Amino acid sequence: MTESLKNYRSAIASAWLPLTGRKRLTSNEYALVAEWFDESIPVGVILRAIAAVAERGRTVYSLGVIRADLELLRREQGRLQAGAHKEEIMRDDWREQWEKDLKALAKEYSELTGDCFIFIEKLPTMTEDQARARWKKLTSKVW
Repeated sequence: MTESLKNYRSAIASAWLPLTGRKRLTSNEYALVAEWFDESIPVGVILRAIAAVAERGRTVYSLGVIRADLELLRREQGRLQAGAHKEEIMRDDWREQWEKDLKALAKEYSELTGDCFIFIEKLPTMTEDQARARWKKLTSKVW
């Protein structure tokens, strides 16, 4: 393990573990952090996603719950760094990413599986603002 991965993991654990009341990351969380490191996701973006989850004040059990917030922050960061053409492409393919995020949420929270797949079916007819509103309502059930 490189020293930078160790520091990356430490920064995330320092922000995350107080929210869960645990002293260590789970093996799944450990692997997830390594995946984000390999994807070169800036630690600051992950820390902002953790802060967004913390602001909602819900009980959390797994670092995976920040995925949706993380994706939103990454998209926002991408828009800020991209030209108009890339922004236009991102605007057109947001539904594909949302579908992936919803499937991940359904996998992690079995009680949301039905709601997630209904959401996925309705995505083609929704605006992004409508999807965000529905996302907040759906995730408030578990976060």
